[in-house]
Amino acid sequence: MPIAKRRNSPQKPANSIRKNPGWKLPTTRRAPVSNPWRYAYLLAGEKKIGKTSFAIEGCDEYVIQLDKPQLAYEIMEDIPKSWRELVMILKALEESAEAGKFPYQRIIVDGIGEAYAMCQEFTCKHFSVEHPSDVGFAKAWHFLRDNFTEWVNRLLRLQQTADCGVVFISHAEWKEVKLRGGETIEKFCPNLAGKCEEVVNGKVDAWFIYDYIGKDRVLIVQGDQETGAGHRIDGHFLTPEGERVREVYMGQNPAEALANFIKAFENKWPYVDYASWKKAHIPKTETPQRRSSRGKK
Repeated sequence: MPIAKRRNSPQKPANSIRKNPGWKLPTTRRAPVSNPWRYAYLLAGEKKIGKTSFAIEGCDEYVIQLDKPQLAYEIMEDIPKSWRELVMILKALEESAEAGKFPYQRIIVDGIGEAYAMCQEFTCKHFSVEHPSDVGFAKAWHFLRDNFTEWVNRLLRLQQTADCGVVFISHAEWKEVKLRGGETIEKFCPNLAGKCEEVVNGKVDAWFIYDYIGKDRVLIVQGDQETGAGHRIDGHFLTPEGERVREVYMGQNPAEALANFIKAFENKWPYVDYASWKKAHIPKTETPQRRSSRGKK
């Protein structure tokens, strides 16, 4: 008896991708964000220089306070004590954004280094060890990195879902950095653990140093070999003539600091650095001031 022939039917490729009718691809480009507080910043600087007061100025803020409660300010803040509480706060923020009832214009994580330390403590408890290095094959380090990165990513997604900005705050310190040529120099940069700085710096739109020059406060927006600062916000922080702004004089109070920062963002700040601002505002007879935290200059 002849064997019945099987009907030929096209075979589905093993690596084929199923259509998802619910996903709609973009057909137009999104316009650049013109609001300076819709971006994500890492703000590092001297203790008590005014990082938090600058970050909360002029907005409805929500502060995740991991440094010290801000008793001198009228402020909306929570003081989490553990990584689990940080995750609970994030979930509450996401649910508020999804419900369309998000009340904040800016989220400030005051002490991002402490958040990373809490995640490390959570990791050690998860593996029942004293330090992540006690677990073989770097499993604990990967667990720590993945959990911290996911938390930062979800927080930054609120920039889109809730139309808010995010500011991570840390202290700054001098660190030894080895250059490509083998030379070792000291660099003024955020006081963060290596992996924490790698994750946060890699995610934010700008990383700034808030520093003193003599008694004046200055925001360094474009660093150099000795200062860890910079940004990737194209078309902003330029003088009216189109030169890159490197330093912004931040005035004597939070309101003046905010006003000068916005001018610099909107390309209305006419000074490239503190020296050019000082030349226009301070008599030449005064003794030149030295940078207090970066005494080499």
